Amino acid sequence: MVSNIAYVGCRTTRERNARGTGISVFRIDEDGRWDLVAIEGTLPNPSFLTVDQSGRYLYAIHGDRTEMSSFRIEEDGKLKPIGHSTTAGLNPVDATIDPTGRHLIVTNHLSGSVIVHRLTDGHFEYLTAYAQIAGRLGPHRTEQISPKPHQAIFDREGTRLFVPNKGTDTISVFEFEAALGSLVECPSHGAQLREGTGPRNGVMHPRMPILFVVGELDSTVYSLRVGREGGLRPFQVAPCLPDNFIGFSRASAIVLSPDGTRLHISNRGHDSICTFDVGEGGHLTSPRWAASNGRTPRFACYNPAGTDLLVANEEADTIISIPGDGIGPATVIARTPSPTCMVFRYRHSGSTPPYSVTHAAEGRLKGVSA
Repeated sequence: MVSNIAYVGCRTTRERNARGTGISVFRIDEDGRWDLVAIEGTLPNPSFLTVDQSGRYLYAIHGDRTEMSSFRIEEDGKLKPIGHSTTAGLNPVDATIDPTGRHLIVTNHLSGSVIVHRLTDGHFEYLTAYAQIAGRLGPHRTEQISPKPHQAIFDREGTRLFVPNKGTDTISVFEFEAALGSLVECPSHGAQLREGTGPRNGVMHPRMPILFVVGELDSTVYSLRVGREGGLRPFQVAPCLPDNFIGFSRASAIVLSPDGTRLHISNRGHDSICTFDVGEGGHLTSPRWAASNGRTPRFACYNPAGTDLLVANEEADTIISIPGDGIGPATVIARTPSPTCMVFRYRHSGSTPPYSVTHAAEGRLKGVSA
């Protein structure tokens, strides 16, 4: 390995009480040290990022707005703007690239929609699919006043998308056709979770047909079995907070270890990382907690080596590292204003890296945000 580049998204607006000014670019040396290279100015709130599998292009979606941006990644890791386009919805919170690399799937939280946009060499071409999600709303009087999809998670074959919906306490299932970039909802395959769960983010297990989904509002994590036809069947729900905690907290990130043996959840309020062992058949056991050493741990992912968990503390302006076994202590490795997301460009002396750390949705080691 030569060196890796980390890109850190952030919030920038006064409405979010934010301190960020753009996408921070860090060079990670062989000893794991992070050195700031540049802060790339963008449209407001470049709050979620993803890098294509070639490592040539970076895409940003702008939270609380309706735009997305694309950049070419230069040899030195800096970003060269390519263009902007509309997300066709309000407050995009998640973006992922399909396995063919030809489409960007964006989840619009406040518009209740998922879109598919065609990509060509870093350029936004045209919208290929738009799905409006409906459903009976959950009981929370302020957080569940409309459908609020929060992520689109590919299955292991790249032919289906699972969409947790914080507003309706459901997980929708869509068939995805890569040749056309089309989406077709399969209502009978979805899952209804407990009222007030507020499903937020999820991750597929890399070997078992298991989807894990975190409930933001009740701080739980669900284990769901994925059937041959894509149907979801919940078989376990586990709390992400210790039983002696009675304060306010909301769950956020969900990340699997590279080998699929540990599952991590971030808790905003309790300001901790909850780690489970993933046992036989996908059952979660042995919860333990490590302090995030900072307020509001919004995002988490594994480091490029696949050994330690990295966590972005949005209100503490820090990125910390926790050992992969989930037992602290947390170590500050970088300071950057209002961090909300991390992605990486790899530089390897050999073959393609075994993991892509861009989006905790896909079991190929990806981190989560929003």
